[in-house]
Amino acid sequence: RVGPLSLRVVTDVKGEELGFVDVAVGSRRVYVNEPIRMRVDFGVDKGLRLAQGVARNGQSYFKVELRAPWLEELEGTVPLEGEAEQSNVVLVLNSRLVRVGYEGEEARDGRTFHHFFLERGVLPTRTGIIEIPRPLLSFAVASGPDRRGFFGERIAGDEVEYFAYGEPLRIDVLPLPESG
Repeated sequence: RVGPLSLRVVTDVKGEELGFVDVAVGSRRVYVNEPIRMRVDFGVDKGLRLAQGVARNGQSYFKVELRAPWLEELEGTVPLEGEAEQSNVVLVLNSRLVRVGYEGEEARDGRTFHHFFLERGVLPTRTGIIEIPRPLLSFAVASGPDRRGFFGERIAGDEVEYFAYGEPLRIDVLPLPESG
């Protein structure tokens, strides 16, 4: 038997300076059925050696994951169909591999970052407040040298995972005006 356990959960402050995630919407005040355009900009420090993975289908990707479930399903809205990002950069969105846009390098606070983005659109279907929880960016950094396995295959060295958090948003959805 094990007695009760107590956990103290803290934010990983070490990763905050190594990555960023920003969410922008066209307007924070819209009417029912007025499109809401969302853009998520995120990035990791250019000087980091990002860890790479290989999916079961052989697709290689960087171990950078944007955790923002609301990009795929946001309560009180229906998604707008849009164009897929035209990029060869494959990252992880909510545990799925996706292609993301790449804006190149961006300077922020004296650091240079690889700048990625995703764009989505939704239509609000009811009045009220839409809460967009804060997104989380996690990224694995290779901290040790790669090794060769028994059959000559590349085995990744040690990895350290870092986190950066975005800010939550609130969008006020108003009823359609009765006149005008």
